[in-house]
Amino acid sequence: MRPIARRQTVQEFEYQRSMAVGVFLRADAVDGKVGLRRASNTCIRLEPSAMSPGVASINFDAVVEAPNPTDELFHQVVKPCLSIVCGGRDVSVIAAGCSASGKSHMMRGGTSTVGMVERCLEAMFDLVHDASKQDASRLTYIEMGCLWVEDTSETNAATALQAVRTLNDALQLYEAHQRAMVATNAHSAVLCRVHSSYQDTVVVGSLALVDVNGASSMVALPCDPPSSTANNLESVIPHSSALNLWHSTYMGSSYVPCLLLGLRTHASCQQQPDHTSPLSPVMTTSSDDSDDESEQVVMTSQLPTKRSLDAALKALAAEKALTLRCAVRISQLNDMINEHKLKLVQLMANQVQTDVTALKQRQDVVPSLYPSEHNTLTMSQFSSRLTKVIDETKQVVAMKDQYIAQLEQKVQDGAALLATAEAAVENERAARVSTASELEVTAAQLYEARRQLADQVAENSSLTSAFEASKIEAAAWKQQVQAQHRRAVHVLEKKVAEQSQVLHRLKRQCDEVVAAEGIRWQAKIDALRSEQADKEQEQSRAAVGRTETLMAQHAAALDALTNDVASWETKYRDVVQMKEVVQSHLETVRLECAQLQTKVATLQEASAARFLRDTTNTKETVDQGTQHDDAGEEAPPPRGGQDTAADAMIQSMIAEVEQARKRDAHLSHALAMANRHEHEANVRLSHVQGDLHSCRRENLELLWALHKRDHSLRVLEQRHAFVMDRCNPSLSY
Repeated sequence: MRPIARRQTVQEFEYQRSMAVGVFLRADAVDGKVGLRRASNTCIRLEPSAMSPGVASINFDAVVEAPNPTDELFHQVVKPCLSIVCGGRDVSVIAAGCSASGKSHMMRGGTSTVGMVERCLEAMFDLVHDASKQDASRLTYIEMGCLWVEDTSETNAATALQAVRTLNDALQLYEAHQRAMVATNAHSAVLCRVHSSYQDTVVVGSLALVDVNGASSMVALPCDPPSSTANNLESVIPHSSALNLWHSTYMGSSYVPCLLLGLRTHASCQQQPDHTSPLSPVMTTSSDDSDDESEQVVMTSQLPTKRSLDAALKALAAEKALTLRCAVRISQLNDMINEHKLKLVQLMANQVQTDVTALKQRQDVVPSLYPSEHNTLTMSQFSSRLTKVIDETKQVVAMKDQYIAQLEQKVQDGAALLATAEAAVENERAARVSTASELEVTAAQLYEARRQLADQVAENSSLTSAFEASKIEAAAWKQQVQAQHRRAVHVLEKKVAEQSQVLHRLKRQCDEVVAAEGIRWQAKIDALRSEQADKEQEQSRAAVGRTETLMAQHAAALDALTNDVASWETKYRDVVQMKEVVQSHLETVRLECAQLQTKVATLQEASAARFLRDTTNTKETVDQGTQHDDAGEEAPPPRGGQDTAADAMIQSMIAEVEQARKRDAHLSHALAMANRHEHEANVRLSHVQGDLHSCRRENLELLWALHKRDHSLRVLEQRHAFVMDRCNPSLSY
């Protein structure tokens, strides 16, 4: 068998690698502020905004805007890429995009919906089953592993692959992986490997299913050759180093990426600058980063403090400056597009529209400019261009009006926010006044507590003098107790010396007993080791003998099948040759029969003509005899010799035709027998070929079982060596 080729070079990678991108939109613009729209099944339109005033469109492989986009994305984007995994290719399905766009719900599924991971696993098992049905000698088994990858991990996390026999085993393993979530900010990674053995070749294909958590990390996609564009993209969208390390370890660089991008249609999610200032602490928005379909929650500030108020004042000052700048810009725009100018522009547009209508009706509006009738084409071109300019001018005016309305709305929002901040400042001032009154009350309470504390100090001085007297009495009692303790300690030291001598004597006796027991147990362990080694050798010899016997039986059966195939092929060739001879002979006989039938028909026609002629002659003779009866003359006798000879010849020809028919029937029967023998030979040959395929498959299974048993024996030997090392006595005191 040829060795396993796990990774291929770029020259050997025949599949044209291209990234399939599918986009699913979450319609969360309930307030009418739409930033993204689905233009078609493969196109997204970006609405005008402050960062991109124009209208732009981006094309993808598929664009879906539905509550459950899993089915459409699977059939349009993911399923066409899965068929190459059984051929030894690597495919990576990556779900990324905005936070709270529904990535995890799409990958995992819900109570009433099927997720992308389950659909991919089901499709892989269906592909493996179809490949096994097409080729009976194909052996395939699937390994699967699941892992949670954290960004804080600095080392590569290994994925433990387990063999899965059915789809239910794979789904149970994935459900256990979902229940064992380590952190809310971890990335879910599922790896599925397909090992296929066919035509003396072993190939391995991998399928990676990655659910990227949040919008602040991404997997580094392949870029061949690497360019500065990938580096710029990585600087804008940071990559998860831990996820990249895991992905590059198990997938390499020669894989087919399939990107599922989740976006939100709200205008706030359309475009974001690379470096933004922090939001105001007075009101900030927060969204759940678990990729669930949850709305944004307004986080209100807690109790007002000096720091929060200072931050609010700074934020209000910045927003006020921004409002002033916007007001200046709005005034400039109003100066540029005031009512007089709008009327003038409208008047000019109406005049131009009138001129265009006149030009379309071939009226001579300005005879001095168009004196010739040959300028009709030029006037039509001018009309179309002028109409286009007017439409573009109207679009620009509408866009400017919309932008002015947005700026006015922002100014109103800033004024409302300023009023809210002023109300908060007034509340803070009232709180400070109440705090000052509370401080005065607290000072009075402290003065009273100080007076009470002075009284307690006087009491404490009297108690201190009493304590000094009791301290002198306690010192005398302590000296007496110490003398008694010294006498007791001397007695205890004598007892400890005696007990230490007894302990040393017992320790020597224990050492002697332990040494004797160690020698005895070592002898038993050596005997058990030798006995176990003999049993293992006998078992290994018996297993090798059984395997050799099975191999010999299969080799003999294979030789017998080969001999049967050769004999049947020889018989088949003989039958085919005999069939060809019989067919040629049958064609010859049929040709002879046709010739004889032609001769018989000719003779019958000649006999009929002769009979008619003889009849006519006989009639004429009879008439002549009747005429000469009176004269006494006799009629000549009829000629019957020639008719008898012709009848005999006809009878002989008929006999030959009958004989030819019998011969034809006999040859037809022989040809039918030859066809039946040929059919039986073909059936037997197909059975023999099926038995040959079965024997080959059994040989492959036996070889795989032999390798597995060798691996098990090596594992048992290693375990035995480990157990023997652990069983060595190591007694120390």
